[in-house]
Amino acid sequence: MTSTTPDPRILPFLEISEPGYPGRFLELGVEQEELPGGGVTLYGRCPRCEASLRVALPSDLVKDASQGPPEGGASDAETHVAIVCTCSACEHVGRPAQYDSGCGAYWVLDIAEEDE
Repeated sequence: MTSTTPDPRILPFLEISEPGYPGRFLELGVEQEELPGGGVTLYGRCPRCEASLRVALPSDLVKDASQGPPEGGASDAETHVAIVCTCSACEHVGRPAQYDSGCGAYWVLDIAEEDE
């Protein structure tokens, strides 16, 4: 029996963002590692090609999310982080020469500081 679903690792390069990418990124499983001195590294999978990804969030970004609303403005203590696929194990046909990795997928993840 043959599969009719194409292998996502061989998808052609395409700069694309879909509304479901943030949810799919979380659905595929994300692990978090706190770094010495601040910052966080997220380990997950690309929602398009399903390759393993490592996303480093610097300490200033994590601190900004935890500081709460700026003076005079409303905020929900949330930071929006743009994430792009940086897979290097997959060969995506049509990847522009200026890119050495990725399938072209990108998405925005909302990072909310958890109450302690």
